[in-house]
Amino acid sequence: MRLLSTAALALGSAVLLVAPASARSLADSADAAARVGDHSEAVELYSKALGESPDSYRLLVARAISCNWLNRFDAALADVGRAVALDSTKESVWQIAGAAHLGRAEEWRMMEKMSADIDGMDTVSLSLPDSTRAEFFLAVEELSRGEDRNCGARIQRARAWVVLGEYDKAIADYTAAIDCLLSTVPGLAVEHYLNRAGVYLLKGDFESAIADYTGAIKVSGVSRAPGLYRQRGRARLAAGKYAEAVKDFTYYISEAVLYSNDGYDARGEAYLALGDTAKAIADWKYAHKQQSRFPSSPAGRRLLKLD
Repeated sequence: MRLLSTAALALGSAVLLVAPASARSLADSADAAARVGDHSEAVELYSKALGESPDSYRLLVARAISCNWLNRFDAALADVGRAVALDSTKESVWQIAGAAHLGRAEEWRMMEKMSADIDGMDTVSLSLPDSTRAEFFLAVEELSRGEDRNCGARIQRARAWVVLGEYDKAIADYTAAIDCLLSTVPGLAVEHYLNRAGVYLLKGDFESAIADYTGAIKVSGVSRAPGLYRQRGRARLAAGKYAEAVKDFTYYISEAVLYSNDGYDARGEAYLALGDTAKAIADWKYAHKQQSRFPSSPAGRRLLKLD
C-alpha cells in the first residue's frame, strides 16, 4: 500500500516523549527500519515499544503507517482508533485512516473481480457491492479532513472517486494535486497527469487527455518519455487525429526499440484510418512477425488473413 509521505515525514521528525528510555530506543530503531522500507521489522519494534508505553499516540500512529504499507489495513485502523481516543485533533491520523479504508476497499474490489473472472463474468461492468461502496465512501470521508493542504490526500481521494464513478470530482482532486506537485516536486506530477488523463478517457474527453499526456511529456523530458508518446498516440487515435497519432507512434518506435511491437500495431491502425493500407499492412506484418498476437484489431487480422 503506497502511503502518503507527508504524514510519515511529520511523524519521523517528531520528538518522542515516552518512558522508559528503552521505549525511546525501540521507537528510534523502528523509525530507522520504516525509513528504509522494512515495515515488518518496524511493526515488530513499534509493538515492543508500545508494550512499554501503551498510550503513546506517536507510536500508535507510526505503527498504523507501517501496517498500511504492509496491507494490514484492519490493524492500521485499530491503531488509528486507539490514537484518536487519545487525541482527535491531528489531521494526519485521519489521512492514515483514509488510506487504510481505501486500501481495504481496493483489496475487496480486486478480490471481487478475481472471483467474477473465475466464474466467467464480465469484470469491466462489475457493479460495486454495497459493503465495498461504503468502504470507498469511508475513505473519501476520512481523506476529506484537511485535504486542501495535502496533495497526497487529494491523490488518494481521487482514486476512490474514480471507482465510485465520480469522474469530475476525481479530476478536481488530481488537478489540485498536480498544481501542488508542480510547485514543489514537479517530477512527481507526471504520474498524476497520466491518472487524470485516464479519467478524461473514461469520460470520452480525448482532447483533455491529449493535453495531459503532453503535460506529462513536458515535465518528464522528451528523452525519458517514449511510453508517454504511445499513450498520447492512442488518445489521438481515439480522437480521430490520425496523422498526429502516426507521429507519436513513430517516435515511440524509434525510442523503444526492443518493446515497439505495440507501436507498429497501433501505427497500423492510424495508417489504415488515413487510407494508407499498404503502410498499415507493412506495420502489422512486422508486428505479427515479432509477436503472433498482433495485429490486435479485427481489420488488421482480416487484411493479413489471420482470421
